Amino acid sequence: MAYQITACESAKESPQVKIATNPWPGYELLFVAERQGYFEDEGLNIKLLQLASLVDVQRTFIQGRANAMSSTVIEAIIVSALNNQRVVPVLVPDYSYGGDMIISRQGTNNMASLKGKKIGVETGSLGIVILAKALKKYGLTIADIDYINLEQLKMKDELVSGQVDAVVTYPPFATEILRDEAYKTVFTTREIPGQIIDVISVSEEVIKADPNWAKKFNRAWLRALEYLDNNKQSAIRMMAEREGITEKEFEAALNDLHLLNASELAEVLQKPSFLENIKSICSILVNLKTINTDCSVIAQNLMPVTSE
Repeated sequence: MAYQITACESAKESPQVKIATNPWPGYELLFVAERQGYFEDEGLNIKLLQLASLVDVQRTFIQGRANAMSSTVIEAIIVSALNNQRVVPVLVPDYSYGGDMIISRQGTNNMASLKGKKIGVETGSLGIVILAKALKKYGLTIADIDYINLEQLKMKDELVSGQVDAVVTYPPFATEILRDEAYKTVFTTREIPGQIIDVISVSEEVIKADPNWAKKFNRAWLRALEYLDNNKQSAIRMMAEREGITEKEFEAALNDLHLLNASELAEVLQKPSFLENIKSICSILVNLKTINTDCSVIAQNLMPVTSE
């Protein structure tokens, strides 16, 4: 696919958009686009803020230190609920297809074996929803386990020390844990395909300042996606190095998510299933008492902007 650059303003003249992001293979194309100059080609002034976890991304956006973020739908919902603000999805990079997982020590055969056990999870983020969905699938509820709020950076140490029996995690953190044969996966999002969706969202002010921002951003993203297709090994080397894992490990992690292609990207935000997913996850978060909100209001606050 050939791209014609039609940006009428330089990146220096464009309002700066700070995108808070965290380690996850699906977000790495942001850095490919930055390194290859695709944002600048589109006249976009984008600064990528590398943070440690989804909780950090969420916090940075709430505090106003970023006006955009890459996250799951879950963090976008929480931000909207806590700040009572419009959070505008502009692109769905991927959905998790095995990348998010629950890891326990060897000897734990399945999710049912975790009944009564201690599980480390980021309670104010993606992890608590993964945990709730996994437990439900196996006939359990949150009340059947003892969960502990734990940041991703501490997951491995707490698992090794025996402070928790299992953790809810994702690459590259999961990759490091699973290098040790003492640990195994007992659940992955491959069992709930299409339910954990990643989004890149911006504040409403970004769209007001530049109504064509989403269109230009999508063009830059598609060029990064095309770069991955045409220069796979070079792109994987670049992204694996950033994530701190081997190329083989990164390629395996990519296989545990579904990167949306150009045709999928063009229509995903317009599908009724996108807002249905938001309402469903919002209801889970309300039931878990993570947020206290009206989910119909949240659905309105997360009405997407497409690139068309």
